[in-house]
Amino acid sequence: MSYFWIIPIAVPVLLLIGFRVVRSLKTARAHLALYAANGWFVDNGINSESVEFKSYDGAGLARNEGALIIVGVGENRQSESVGFALEVIRGEGVVAGEVLNPHVVASPEYNAARPARVAGLTILDFLIQQAAKNAKQPQLRIK
Repeated sequence: MSYFWIIPIAVPVLLLIGFRVVRSLKTARAHLALYAANGWFVDNGINSESVEFKSYDGAGLARNEGALIIVGVGENRQSESVGFALEVIRGEGVVAGEVLNPHVVASPEYNAARPARVAGLTILDFLIQQAAKNAKQPQLRIK
């Protein structure tokens, strides 16, 4: 009896399991980095419980080699939205960080990696540049 019919089923199942394991490890790493950044949030007046974020890692994306980049939005003490970008290294904590206004440049829905690479900048430097550009433009206020 031939068991070759199992291969077309087993390979996609194993790939799916591997993808989910890698994805869950990346999520766990991001949450550990966010926990390590709690002191930075306190120092900068951001409520860490209100934070929504996206994490990045990859060569050339961080100022500091091996850092995990966390970009997101949270609320300050006045319940206003503020953006932030952090570089966190395991065992060292936050090695670079910036509060970004307007906060929209740090939206977790925005993928900052590609435009940062195209501009030849790290994510942190790119978002600082974008915040400066947006701060000069008149902001639309909706009441």
